[in-house]
Amino acid sequence: MKSLLRPLTILAALCLCTAAHADSVRLKDGTRISGKATKYDATSEVLSWKDDSGKNHELKLTDLDERSTYSVLKAQVPKDNGSGQLQLANYARDIELFKHAVRHYGYAEKADPSLKSEVDKELAVLRSRAAKWSMARAREASAKGDKKKALDWLERVILKLPDEPEAAEAQRLVDNYYASVKAESTKEVDNHEDELLEQELAHGKKAYDSMLERNKKALQSKGGSSAVKGWEAAIKDGEKAIGEIDKFEKKYPGKHTELLAGYRKTINDQSIEIYMNLASQYATRSSYNKALTEANKALAIDSNNAEALSMRARIQDAASRGLHWL
Repeated sequence: MKSLLRPLTILAALCLCTAAHADSVRLKDGTRISGKATKYDATSEVLSWKDDSGKNHELKLTDLDERSTYSVLKAQVPKDNGSGQLQLANYARDIELFKHAVRHYGYAEKADPSLKSEVDKELAVLRSRAAKWSMARAREASAKGDKKKALDWLERVILKLPDEPEAAEAQRLVDNYYASVKAESTKEVDNHEDELLEQELAHGKKAYDSMLERNKKALQSKGGSSAVKGWEAAIKDGEKAIGEIDKFEKKYPGKHTELLAGYRKTINDQSIEIYMNLASQYATRSSYNKALTEANKALAIDSNNAEALSMRARIQDAASRGLHWL
């Protein structure tokens, strides 16, 4: 359900008539205007906007798309305004900006601890909607034949919303996609016609297969310590697989260099994914120090990995501000 609290009402109720800064605002027709908000007139429901060239625009809020409206609201609601942040959180949730909404619920509770029970109630609504929304995305991807994206959405539900009924459904559906998606990433090594390569990497391939199976079982477990143990064992399998590649390269320098580099990257990417799974598991339970440790382990493999960098930043922000996690 969208727009339970109209953005115009939020602005008017909070008497937000001060200048606000934002990167850009987009209209419903797709036009984007860079610049900043300078004034909001609650009577006429017009937002005054100065673009980067200095030109002034008078924009009706009803002409803005929902996300731009959120951007304007966010710029104008102070973080220490508990009731304002709660309304902003509800609006963000209702336009399906779930991560942003969770952050604003945290600001609301921090600004006014008396709002905790109301925040908890609204967060429960958010988690339910987010789970249903994510499962819908998984079904859409599946209908389009995109098994990888479908699996990604299922894993998000399992890892980030483990207590929602949809998580159990997602765990059951993982089997429909997991094997084929993972097999696609190693098809060049699996199909390579070289008996020496096949023989020398047999132990490594077995370790990698075990890594994948342990990861799947951890995703399909009840979570908690059983999932953590499964992922930790999977990481060790990955290290064994990398060790076998190292042995081959040392024994046969220069042979199958490009192929082995791709195989090494596949294993490392899977290790990063598992470290991220561990980080999500800990963050969901508000164990932010442990979550940060796992995110840093992922970055030790690839310091430029965008998802790991984003995860670490979000964990640090949630930990430092005492915010909720999604």
